[in-house]
Amino acid sequence: MDTVLGCLAVLVMMAVVLAPALVGLRHERVVDRLLREARRHPPADPVYGLGPRLNRVPRPHPPQD
Repeated sequence: MDTVLGCLAVLVMMAVVLAPALVGLRHERVVDRLLREARRHPPADPVYGLGPRLNRVPRPHPPQD
């Protein structure tokens, strides 16, 4: 019985140590997928780097006198 509890304790400790690394790996894969998708669909306006969802270029407000 002690051997089973010892093995279980080791497995739990390994899970606690590896969980953050696995979560981080998943996050990195999501970011990589988003970057690949962004490379496939370049911005609509290369001068301003705006995406296809923006229909106008934001302009600064004129100075108020």
